[in-house]
Amino acid sequence: MVRVKPKEQKILQQAQQFLSHNNASASKDILLKFARNNKASEYTIYYLSLSHALLGELNEALSPAVALVKKHANNIEFLKLLGGIYHGLQQYDQAIKIFSRALKINNNDFQLLSNIANSLKETHQYEEAESFYIKSLSIQANQPDALTNYGLLKQVNAKVDEAIELHKKALQLSPEHINAQYNLAYAYNEKGENELSRKIYSEVIDADPHHVRALCGIAHVLGKLKQPEKALPFLQRAVKINPNDEHAHLNLGITHNMMGDQDLAEAEFKNVLRINPENQVAKYYLAI
Repeated sequence: MVRVKPKEQKILQQAQQFLSHNNASASKDILLKFARNNKASEYTIYYLSLSHALLGELNEALSPAVALVKKHANNIEFLKLLGGIYHGLQQYDQAIKIFSRALKINNNDFQLLSNIANSLKETHQYEEAESFYIKSLSIQANQPDALTNYGLLKQVNAKVDEAIELHKKALQLSPEHINAQYNLAYAYNEKGENELSRKIYSEVIDADPHHVRALCGIAHVLGKLKQPEKALPFLQRAVKINPNDEHAHLNLGITHNMMGDQDLAEAEFKNVLRINPENQVAKYYLAI
């Protein structure tokens, strides 16, 4: 690593402070301004890539992260960043390769173990994913993210009651953990406890009105309760927030279909196929 000059060190300290307060936007702005007018070190490139990633600007984050790993192949933090970006881009096989490289350097790093478990889960390698979740939780037994992600794996394996306990434990440790709340609502939805699921989805939406998955989730529950007219506004909000959300459009189409609005339903199913031409449910409704 190169020595960082005092001017850059001051910028890096400010960026780190912004990041510690969940202000990735301010971190990105100050680092970009410095990088435009000065030769930036690997540290500035790392924190700039990290800021982009935290803002969901994954394509902007990717190239500098790749360059950092090429230059510093054994740097754990650079490998974590690159693996996380690949995971966010849904390039799960690439993420697994990067996390595996990092684990050869330190196979007791909690975050790495949890991250590779998440990527393995997404590629349906459930047994391997479970082994990494168990190992990560043996290092940090009370880590809410790992607990609720492990709970999602239990749900995939149809162990919904075990999943519920894991989500509840995560919420006991971190009562405002939005992902654990959503996952708990999702688990109760799967179990058929509709009113309880509906209540928790509502709490998630109150905490985050732009939570598209929760909006779709509560609409799904209302659909099961034969209340499509109540589901409709939630789905309309969801597609307004994210016009490219395949599942929101699909659920909106199904809801219009339940209400007898065939033209509106057909338009939504066509929107689904615009986003994903291989969606079989939309094809079924359109009789394609």
